[in-house]
Amino acid sequence: NLEYLDLSHNKLVHVPSFLSVGLRQLILHHNQIERIPGYVFGHLRPGLDSLQLSYNRLREDGINEVSFLGLYKSLTELLLDHNQLRSVPRGILQLKNLQHLRLNHNYISYITMNSLCDTTAREDSQLLSVHLEYNLIDRRLIPPTAFSCIKTYQSVLLRPQRYEEHHE
Repeated sequence: NLEYLDLSHNKLVHVPSFLSVGLRQLILHHNQIERIPGYVFGHLRPGLDSLQLSYNRLREDGINEVSFLGLYKSLTELLLDHNQLRSVPRGILQLKNLQHLRLNHNYISYITMNSLCDTTAREDSQLLSVHLEYNLIDRRLIPPTAFSCIKTYQSVLLRPQRYEEHHE
C-alpha cells in the first residue's frame, strides 16, 4: 500500500485524483498547481499526515471549503509557501490536528479574526508553528484574537514582510 508519493517538479496544474487510499505523505512542490479540487482527498483512509504544495500557483479561488475534506482529522503539516495566495485559505480551521502551517512568501495582506483560530472553540488548536513572513501583512491591523488558539506566540512568524524589506 503506497504511503509516500513525491510528484514534485512535474508541471502538474492541479492535485491529482485517484490517489492511493492509504497515502500518508503527498509531495507536490515545484509544480504549476492552481487549484485543489473539492473532495480530492475524501477517499483517503486514515488520511494524509503531510501535504506539501510549496512553489506552485495556488490562489485563494483555487482552494474552497471542501478542498481539504478527508484531511480534517489526519493532516499535521500543510505547506503552502511560495504561492499566490492573498488570504488565508478557507478550510484551514477544519484541520483539527494541524501542527505546522507554512503560508510565507505569498501575497496575504490581512489575517481575519477566524482565519487561523476559531474564537468560539473551547479547546486549543494543535498548531505549533505558523509561518506568515514575506507577505503583505500590516501587523498593526491583525485582530488581537487572531492567534489566540496557538499555545506559544513564538511559533507565529510574521517578520519580515515584503514591504518592510524596503522601509526598515
